[in-house]
Amino acid sequence: LFRSVPALIAYIDKDLIYRFANKRYRDIAIDPDKLIGQPLAKRRNDGSFDVIKPYFERAARGEEVTFEISPTESNGERRFRSISCTPDIVNGEVRGFYLLGRDVTDQRNAEIEIERANDLLRNSEERLRIITNSLPALIAHVDQDMCIQYMNERFSLLTLESDDVVGKQLKDVLGPERFNELHRACERALQGEASQSEVTFSTKHGRDI
Repeated sequence: LFRSVPALIAYIDKDLIYRFANKRYRDIAIDPDKLIGQPLAKRRNDGSFDVIKPYFERAARGEEVTFEISPTESNGERRFRSISCTPDIVNGEVRGFYLLGRDVTDQRNAEIEIERANDLLRNSEERLRIITNSLPALIAHVDQDMCIQYMNERFSLLTLESDDVVGKQLKDVLGPERFNELHRACERALQGEASQSEVTFSTKHGRDI
């Protein structure tokens, strides 16, 4: 059973000495047979001992712990591993703990790529916002439900502040009369057709635009 599980499995006693290790340790270039009877400190010579020791000590005291490490393999590749330690308690006495180590590299790399894409998107949105705010025109983004998702700062000329109108229906913001003037053009645009329409607004300074 332990051989077929795609994870590192070990049993470490309360003195942090390996008592069992499955064959999956060969995947990380460690001979499991040579682990048996060896203390953790002797086997971890890659600088990770100081990182994992506190977690193992907590497990040896009877606490269930889960943590993540990202060692660099001998081939230079960085791998992410989730380590779970479950105490072995008999009659109230902690005898050691079971270790389960799963490779979560693909999952972490996907999360890193998603975060990177989100950063690019946020940067792109910020650049677009700067550009639209600098243009001498009223610019807005309206979704399929005629709901306002974005308005540039030029709308403040109409006493409309972005924070007050984003998320509201275009009809409620413009009023029925002006909405009817724009409705047909908006419908065509939502169908993928370039359209234009003229409507007059009065600014807060009393000027028509």
